[in-house]
This record gives sequence, C-alpha cells and structure tokens, in this order.
Amino acid sequence: MSDSTLERLPMTMGYFRLILRRFGDTPERRDAILAGTGLSEAALVDPTAGINLLQQVRQFDNLNALLGEGWVFSAPDLWGHASHGALALAALTSPDLDTALTVAARYSHARAPYYRVNLRREREKLTLEYRFGVALELVQWRTIVEMAFMGLPSVIAAILGERPDDMRFLFACPEPAYSGRARQVLGAKVVYEAPVTALELPTRHLKTPSPFADATLHARAIEELEQAVR
Repeated sequence: MSDSTLERLPMTMGYFRLILRRFGDTPERRDAILAGTGLSEAALVDPTAGINLLQQVRQFDNLNALLGEGWVFSAPDLWGHASHGALALAALTSPDLDTALTVAARYSHARAPYYRVNLRREREKLTLEYRFGVALELVQWRTIVEMAFMGLPSVIAAILGERPDDMRFLFACPEPAYSGRARQVLGAKVVYEAPVTALELPTRHLKTPSPFADATLHARAIEELEQAVR
C-alpha cells in the first residue's frame, strides 16, 4: 500500500499522544518516537488536531525499532476503554453487553478507518472478526490488532464486572517470539496461525446488563459516531 493511500485515512490523535507520553520519557526517546511523523509540538497539544494512518504507522515502526516487537503488551493500561472516546462511551452506556458489542462492531471504523469488524452469532459464541481494508506489513497490523484485543475486552470487563477467562483471541499470523507476553496479558486462550483474526466470546455473557446504561448519553455518543463515519 502506497504512502499516499495511508495519508488519506484519518486517525484520532489520542492514541499517538498516549504512546508518546508513556514511552517518550527522555528527550532522545521522544525524538526517536516522533522521527518521520512530521508532527510538531504545537500539533501535539492542539485538541482539534488529527493525524493520518501513515503518521500512526510510522510511530508504531519507531516503537518496534526502539523497544522491540510486542512493546504493546508492556503497557496494557494504555488501551483501556478510557482511550477510545465516543466508541467506548456508546458501548458502555448500552443496555447490555450484546448491544455494546454490536455498537463496537458497527462503529469501530469511526476510530480506526483501516479495518472493519464483522460480527457473527452462533449458538455458543459470538465472533468479532477484524478485516483490514489496507495492506499493512505484518508487524504493523499485528500491533494494531494487539491494541484492539486489549481495548474491547476492557469494555467487556467493565460491563461484566470482571474480565472473563473464556474469551479467545485469534491471530491469522505466525506465532511471534514474544507470544508468552501476549498470553500473560490476554490469557491462555491466544491462538496463532488461526484462519481469521477475531475475538470470540461465549454467548452466555451477552445478556448481562450494563451498570453504565444511560439512554441519553448513549444517543449522544451514537450521534457523534455517525458524524465521524460520515
């Protein structure tokens, strides 16, 4: 995929700022993380500023070079629901977990326009399959999926009151050298070389009501997501 294609896909600045703040703890590291992104210090503090996918991917590349692949798992708290804006708000304020996951699948591309989430229902499980619309290098899309596999379960855990131990995380790629760290964070049910990249959750959890259910906030968050999609 050409750089010009990646430049046309907008991204929120939030993830970029969080990563820079956590890992750019010295001037040298900060410079290394910003290298090649073209972002100024003024843009980083501008609440109206955005970035494109190329800039975000460049940051990921810089972190992979600086810290090694799998760095995402060294800071799992960064990918909690607080970092996902209106998408997390709409999911959390849904009446139940089933609705929350439906919302997350439908509007995921409002925060991450480079992939779609396809939701499939079966008798015993619900599957959220991640399908990328752009051609990224393996390490790049794997980094994005790793972030997503910590973000969505954060919402699930908030609604259920605890993180379920029967979620499965499927990666359609070879097992990386750091897979042990992935299982420490995600749990034992991490599968590599799967036919699809997906998160699976048993249907027995789906009717759990959300303690954060709020029809007014939910409607406002959905409206913001609709605007972002348009």
